[in-house]
Amino acid sequence: MGLDFALLRSRLSGSFDWYQRTSSNLLLNVPTMWSTGFGSLLDNAGTVQSRGWDLEITSRNIQRDNFSWSSSFNLSHNTNKVTQLIGDQQEILIPSSFDIEHSILRVGQPMYSIYVVQQDGILTQQDIDNGAALYGTQVAGDPRYVDANGDGVIDAEDRVIVGHPNPNYVWGITNDFKYKNFDLSFMFQGQSGGHLYSLLGRALGRTGQGASDNALGFYRDRWRSAEDPGEGRVGKAYSTFGRIKNTDWLYSSDYWRLRNVTFGYNFRDLRLAGQSWLNSGRVYLTLENFWGRDKYDGGLNPESANTNLSGDDDYLEAGDYGGLALPKTITFGINLTF
Repeated sequence: MGLDFALLRSRLSGSFDWYQRTSSNLLLNVPTMWSTGFGSLLDNAGTVQSRGWDLEITSRNIQRDNFSWSSSFNLSHNTNKVTQLIGDQQEILIPSSFDIEHSILRVGQPMYSIYVVQQDGILTQQDIDNGAALYGTQVAGDPRYVDANGDGVIDAEDRVIVGHPNPNYVWGITNDFKYKNFDLSFMFQGQSGGHLYSLLGRALGRTGQGASDNALGFYRDRWRSAEDPGEGRVGKAYSTFGRIKNTDWLYSSDYWRLRNVTFGYNFRDLRLAGQSWLNSGRVYLTLENFWGRDKYDGGLNPESANTNLSGDDDYLEAGDYGGLALPKTITFGINLTF
């Protein structure tokens, strides 16, 4: 359903659209018995329902002979959930090349939800004396995990859904200014509500890494003793109990950026010795991706596209194993019309 509108003699106009879509018979590599000679088969595996809305607004804020200012704004909201899997299964764990799976398809939940153990601080000796659930041979100074199933032991069965890779909201704002022959435009863009699992951060700052490994900067504030517990984010420098995928590497994918700034000058009908030799021209300078902020400390770019980390081209994961930073670009151009 959609609505288009215009107000104040069309100085304010826009549209609003609401949609619901059901996608069925989706292709997915489904695990199968190894006795067949294969680990999986491609099948029409399930159904996903998507809902959302899009809002667009354009405003002509100022209209004068020598000066004008217009703005446009867009906001999108989208959610999805798995409604059916093959054979009436309730969940499928997504295979991972990095030992324990951390992504899941579960009926009633968003696609490729992030499925890990929750970390809630650093173990103290008092925690251990009080019977806290442990992972392997944990001691004081190691990470403290949530015993989600209450069996008194921390293992892969304590994984829970802690986020999803798709942002809830995506937005953008563009402003255009014109003054005589000059023009200026800039566009802000961002998103919120999604999460990213930093496999790069896990590789560089994993639980159980050796003391001789090159460590990330926040290890300066690690746990050293009961009297010097650090900031509570990182346990002791070296642990022997192993590692488990947990929320220590979970980050928000929220960000905002000034995507584009363009400044230009337009000229026309240039004459030489009384003769016109140029109909029109434009000189401009554009800056891209120079300013912005995000909450992703586990890598370089929360928009990382290298999410195919399962070792299988038919699976996607909400992970980043070293996505490249966004390039900052300066463009200078001249357009001439003779």
